[in-house]
Amino acid sequence: MCAAKGQTLSAHRFVASPPSIPHLKITGCDFKGSCSSRPAGPRDGADSGLRDDLNRKAEPEEPLPDLVNQGYYLLGYDWRETLRAWRAKGHRVPPVMVTVANRSETAARVRYGFDHGKIRIEEL
Repeated sequence: MCAAKGQTLSAHRFVASPPSIPHLKITGCDFKGSCSSRPAGPRDGADSGLRDDLNRKAEPEEPLPDLVNQGYYLLGYDWRETLRAWRAKGHRVPPVMVTVANRSETAARVRYGFDHGKIRIEEL
């Protein structure tokens, strides 16, 4: 449990709202037991190159940093496992993964990565 908010210690949890439509919700807890409203990821100064890369104008075909691709792979793996569990329970609608990007160029790079198999989860 995250002591600060009483949430289950997990990268994700399943919530139904409305009850007939389950969805995946990312919590603010990390695996070390701390909670914060700050997004998970590199801390200030940990990788300024990553921040610079995501805060610049870029063409859609420019590859995303490895850390971002790896993060999407891990989220995609969890998404696929959720999809399989939902199908086993009879759900016909797949879970949704939503990305909110800091710039439209970054969003275009993420979409390009998914559309061109850069994130290697076939079901995505």
